[in-house]
Amino acid sequence: MRHFLLLLFLLGAAQAHADSTATNATELRDALRGTAQPAELHELGHDNGCGPNGCLVDIEPLRIWLEQGRMEQVDGTPLRLRELGSNLPELDLSPLGAYRVSTGGKTWGMCLEFSHSGIGKSGVHQRWSSVVLVPFNHAKPGPNAYRIVGYWTGCDSLQVGSQPGQVLLPVVSQQPEHGLQVLNYHCSAQRCTAQPANIQVSGEPAAEVGTLQLHTQAP
Repeated sequence: MRHFLLLLFLLGAAQAHADSTATNATELRDALRGTAQPAELHELGHDNGCGPNGCLVDIEPLRIWLEQGRMEQVDGTPLRLRELGSNLPELDLSPLGAYRVSTGGKTWGMCLEFSHSGIGKSGVHQRWSSVVLVPFNHAKPGPNAYRIVGYWTGCDSLQVGSQPGQVLLPVVSQQPEHGLQVLNYHCSAQRCTAQPANIQVSGEPAAEVGTLQLHTQAP
C-alpha cells in the first residue's frame, strides 16, 4: 500500500511539473498547446500586382502596400498595425502564409505569417518570425491588426480562447528584463493582451540547433 501511494505521489508530481524538449517548430507548438483546442485554419490565396501607386498584395478583404509599409481593407479603409513589443525587427511585408481563422464554426478573422528583413531572413535569426492577427468585425477586418513576434511561431499555434470571440496565441518571446519567456496573447476584436504563462523556458536560440527546454510549473 505504501508503495502504491508513493507511485501516485510521483505520478502527480510528474503531471504538476511536466518537462518537454522542442527541437523544431512542430515540437514547440505541441508542447505549448498541450490539450488545448486548436483554432480552425483555412489557407488563403493572394494576388500580387504593381501600379502607379506601388506594388501590393491582396488577400481577400485585406491589402498590403509593400513599399509604403501599410495595410488596409481593399476598399481603402485604414487598418492600424499595432506592434506588441518594443524594438521589433523590420517586417518583410510579403506574407509567407495567410489563413482565415475560425472558432466554433464562426469566422474570427485572419492570420498572416511574415519573416523579417535583412539579417532576420538567414541563419539562426530566421527562427524568429512575426504573426499578424486581423480580427474581423461583422465579417470584415476591424480597425486594428496585431503583430506578435515569437520563436518558431506560426498561425498553426493559434488556439480557441477561453472567452467567446477570442483566440489564444502562446509564443516564446525574448524579453529584455526576463530573457526567454512564454507569453499567452489573448486576442479579440477589441484588444490583444499578453499574460506570462506558467512555463519556464531555457535554451540558446542562437545556437546551431536552437533546442528549447520547457518546464510547466504547478499552479
